[in-house]
Amino acid sequence: MTTSHFFFADMQFSLNFDVVDDAFEEKREPEALPESRRVLPRRRLHCDPVLSERARGLACDVRSYRVGSRVTVWWNPRLKTTAGTADSQRCRIDLNPKLIPLGVPAVNQILRHELAHLVAVDRHRDRHISPHGFEWKRACDDLGIPGERASHSLPLASPEAAPRYAYRCPHCRLVVRRQRRMSRGSACLECCEQYSDGDYNEDFVFERVAATIGDSI
Repeated sequence: MTTSHFFFADMQFSLNFDVVDDAFEEKREPEALPESRRVLPRRRLHCDPVLSERARGLACDVRSYRVGSRVTVWWNPRLKTTAGTADSQRCRIDLNPKLIPLGVPAVNQILRHELAHLVAVDRHRDRHISPHGFEWKRACDDLGIPGERASHSLPLASPEAAPRYAYRCPHCRLVVRRQRRMSRGSACLECCEQYSDGDYNEDFVFERVAATIGDSI
């Protein structure tokens, strides 16, 4: 889930999978996430076999067999305020370890949110799609999280970490504060969805402002 008041101009989705074996045509029951998983994972990037198997089962349940044959789920301690990310090139989901103390429902929600990105791309491999457009929302519905929002409201931010950078949409005046620099050409997601049918529009590219600027200018 990219926390997402914005998306990238150079974001591209493409898949290059081998032919899926007929064995994946049979729906598999996903393994449930144990309720006892409350200990933070190791402080390094590593794959979670239980969540990987669960993601594969969920993907096969919605007939996204290419994703179901390859997807892996990783805990990535480099994620700070981002709940999760989905990489369609590698068919991989990264989750923030800070999700674990929030409980199984939070982990499952973000897992399905990110998996929906992979499923949406898999279903529409012949064309570019908006990261949080209709195709993604349909995948969310199929994965059991109808009405899912593009951005999360989970308490993942470190209280001592003050934002170093601030960016403002020239149209709606939304101010986004971040610890790291925003990628050049990042545009306001809300404005692109409302005024450009979800397509990228340079008119809504964020402008750098002082980090202490107020939300309303």
